[in-house]
Amino acid sequence: MVPSNLERIIAAKGELLARRAMEYARERGLDSHCTAASEEVWRLAIAGLSQALLLDFSALDERAGRTSGPGRPADPATAFGAEEARRQRARGEPPGSSLEIMKCSRQSYLDLVREQRLPAGEEEASLTFVERFFDRVETGVCVECASLTNRASAELASANALLEREIEQHRKTEEALVRSERLFHAAIDALTANIAILDCNGTIMAVNRAWRQFADENGFRGENYGIGSSYLAVCDSATGDDAEVARAAARGIRDLLAGRSAALHLEYQCHSPDEKRWFQMRATCLEWLEPACVVMAHESITEVKRAEQEMVSFNRALEERVRHRTTQLELSNRELEGFCYAVSHDLRAHLARLEGFGRGLLEDFGERFDGPSRSYVERICRISIDLRRVIDALLDLSRYTRCDLVVRPVNLSDIASAVADELHAVQPRRSVKVDIAPDVIVKGDPKLLAMVVRHLLENAWKFTSQRTCADIQFGVTTLHGMRACFVRDNGAGFDMRYAGRLFQPFQRLHGPAEFEGLGIGLATVQRIVQRHGGRAWAEGEVDGGATFYFTLQE
Repeated sequence: MVPSNLERIIAAKGELLARRAMEYARERGLDSHCTAASEEVWRLAIAGLSQALLLDFSALDERAGRTSGPGRPADPATAFGAEEARRQRARGEPPGSSLEIMKCSRQSYLDLVREQRLPAGEEEASLTFVERFFDRVETGVCVECASLTNRASAELASANALLEREIEQHRKTEEALVRSERLFHAAIDALTANIAILDCNGTIMAVNRAWRQFADENGFRGENYGIGSSYLAVCDSATGDDAEVARAAARGIRDLLAGRSAALHLEYQCHSPDEKRWFQMRATCLEWLEPACVVMAHESITEVKRAEQEMVSFNRALEERVRHRTTQLELSNRELEGFCYAVSHDLRAHLARLEGFGRGLLEDFGERFDGPSRSYVERICRISIDLRRVIDALLDLSRYTRCDLVVRPVNLSDIASAVADELHAVQPRRSVKVDIAPDVIVKGDPKLLAMVVRHLLENAWKFTSQRTCADIQFGVTTLHGMRACFVRDNGAGFDMRYAGRLFQPFQRLHGPAEFEGLGIGLATVQRIVQRHGGRAWAEGEVDGGATFYFTLQE
């Protein structure tokens, strides 16, 4: 898995990576690589590393049978390592300096990832990706050193035919050959993956310490750990549960050597009596060598597989808990719904009787009441009526949060025009200019969205009632990258310090003496908008009008 943030991090921190790599080189005593003149060399090396690492993102997704894009090496990491080793030699640096530079660079990239404080899983994946990338870079360095060995061998063979005066030069070449071989073996032995290098015929030329240790621990103690034997023949002759994977590996290696594919990646099981284990095999052909050879790495991915299995188990348990909680919530909602309807029925009945008794008092004994007494009875009747309206509004609010949504395209402009016509018909003497943007089309439940538009326009109509020339607008705009509908008015406005109370039931910012209402309309708007995956908010100022916005999930 390629970490989602690693590409962005690497691309943005080139200068920091180069500077730190030089600091690590200085700490290792590589003073000759840390002069002022070396800074540009380090920057170029880090830039090349980052480019190879970013190319490696796309190479990771390639499988056997697929070729890389035009101009892209089969393995960017290995290719860069080989090229860097060649550049070091061209500058007259010893072969080991390339590995030292890569180790300093590796530490610089690892420290950069750790400093990002990524989530635990993503940080682990990023560190593992960087480690494996540098393993293959160092493999490229080592293989390039091996190619130097082959060339040195040719020089040594021809040197035997030279005159006596060249004996000293021959001795020096032989010493360089020995040093290169030691460096090559030391380099691949430092890698944690099980590494084997195959020649163009599939014969094992070299293996590293991890390969030998794995063979010892698992009873594969063949002669010289398989060096000199055909890896392809071993795969072809495999039997049992491993036969299919072994033959797939043999086919993939032959495709690499024949140029039919750019890389090989296989995941397979290799369980032991003590534990279940998973491995992945990665192979790439170093086709620029003559003759070409294949670098093959086997890495344990047991911990990754265990983590994946644990995640699957966790998700299943989480889904089960969610289903259980959802069932409980549905039962609670049904019980609450039944309770609300029962209570509302009883309350409405009592309020109706209370109102009836009040009207009876007025009709039968109204002439005997003095002014205050008659006022009290009339207030009892009005309060009874208001309470019934509150109960109806609460039941409507509860119903809007429970009903099923019927989602389809809705033209809010048509709804707004119809509501505005109704408001003008009820109060024809008011001077109100209503400006409605055309064809504001959204997706949602037509009935519920009609309630949203109606409540917002009625709210604007009410709070502009004290304006001689009222102005109300309905339209759509873009805020913070979101499409938002709005209703704007030049009415009484409100204090933004109390904006959080606007959408709470019965939380009114104006007294009933100023503007009538129950304080439930905006709460209804918010519930409906939230059911559509959006949100509602308002902006305003005292005596400066207000704007109510709402968004819907597209």
